[in-house]
Amino acid sequence: MNNISITLQFVTPLFLHGADVNAPEIRVPSIRGQLRDWFRMLGGTTDEEQSVFGGLHGGSKRNEPVASRIVLRVVDRTNGTPKSMATLPHKQGGPSAMKNGFHEAFFDLLVSSRLGLSKDSEDAFLRALKAWLLLGGLGQRATRGGGSLKWAGWNAFPYPDTLDIYREACRAVLDSAPLRAEVLEQPFDTETEARKVVTNTLGGPFPCHFEDVPNLRSINDPLGFVQKQSRKVSTLKLTIRKIGQQFFIVAVWDYRGNVTGNRTSDLHDVIDLLADHKPQPKKIGLLLRESKLYTSP
Repeated sequence: MNNISITLQFVTPLFLHGADVNAPEIRVPSIRGQLRDWFRMLGGTTDEEQSVFGGLHGGSKRNEPVASRIVLRVVDRTNGTPKSMATLPHKQGGPSAMKNGFHEAFFDLLVSSRLGLSKDSEDAFLRALKAWLLLGGLGQRATRGGGSLKWAGWNAFPYPDTLDIYREACRAVLDSAPLRAEVLEQPFDTETEARKVVTNTLGGPFPCHFEDVPNLRSINDPLGFVQKQSRKVSTLKLTIRKIGQQFFIVAVWDYRGNVTGNRTSDLHDVIDLLADHKPQPKKIGLLLRESKLYTSP
């Protein structure tokens, strides 16, 4: 694989930290984790993932480490000055969950291979990298509009400058994958306006709208949950992309029922829960109900 250099810009606040939660930083392990997640979501097996990213070989009594064939490096360009921002911008005061993060951070991601990466493994890795760039995020609230990104510098895969080009790129990357992505129709003038819609969903079990918990439980928590030591990542992922001068919400549904525990019917059910929420419908539910995720299963 030829060396790849990508300049990444985050168009929504990036909440990513190491040991010091007050000092945000760009972390290679977090990027690698995102790429591994997308590799699996696209249908990669455990053996295929290990052949690309490394891991522990369990064929003997003693697990032996397998080195990664992918090398990632981060070169900081400008991350600006960290500042306190709302991770839940649809709320006010303490409930908005203020945290230090970067706004409009820039950095270069350098990608290379080693140790004889096979052509099939290279193709699978590049597909995961493209999927993350198109549909993923980084850091806290990445499935709710946090750390949404755009990129430049990768001539073989330029950033789409129109919605039609963006949609076609998503279709090509997700072809035959157990995922589906749709751009919601309403554009927003600012990232904050878009994030207010994306973060205002149904939570559980705490903090949450407690009256919603039984309904979410009955459809296996497609919006995810955190309780004590138990955690489930949202099957319905919401990110934001800047196309031209406007911001668009992009919804991704993970169809891997054997992994998520969710069925296709759960997607419709959670959209209905959002759109029919009392006393006021959730805007994200209304937008999802108008999308092809709902109308064309």
